[in-house]
Amino acid sequence: MKNPPREISLYEILQSREQRQQHREQLLEQFGKPVVCLVVNQPGAHKVTEASSLVFREGQRQIRKLKDIVLYEEERLLDTGWEGFWVIHQDPFELKQQLIEWEEIHPLGRLWDFDVWDPYQGPLGREQMGVLARRCLLCSASGAECARSQRHTLEDLEKKIRDITVTWLQGKDDEHGGAKSVGNGKSCGAA
Repeated sequence: MKNPPREISLYEILQSREQRQQHREQLLEQFGKPVVCLVVNQPGAHKVTEASSLVFREGQRQIRKLKDIVLYEEERLLDTGWEGFWVIHQDPFELKQQLIEWEEIHPLGRLWDFDVWDPYQGPLGREQMGVLARRCLLCSASGAECARSQRHTLEDLEKKIRDITVTWLQGKDDEHGGAKSVGNGKSCGAA
């Protein structure tokens, strides 16, 4: 029988964020090229779930489409969730635009959080690209605003995430892989 996901504290989340930032800084210094970091938008205290693993693996598959310009790749599975790091030899603004398109178009894209850091300009945000902030999964308000105010219940957010992943697994969007991209649709190869 599988163990239930471990509950993560706010302290652990903040500590993980700080360690991610330190690692990103090391990669920027070492390579002098843009660094992409991927984490999964997974609300609540359970960060490593079947759905979050599936979402991460598909985001990783998308990045691998850039294989000719990827200089470095690393993934980590921590109690606080999946983390992916890529150093990419591409103009950082073009790269950010590509990742925004994936986040907007791909059926799982709303669940990805791709950050691009340029060694000279720092983080590139959607506002710098002339793109609106991300919307909430459940309403048309700003996602950040809803998260801060806890406008929606965790149960409603988790249900929406399940609905998104199940729909994708059913292969309703063949253009983006659907179940075929994870083999039989039952496993994403998570550790």
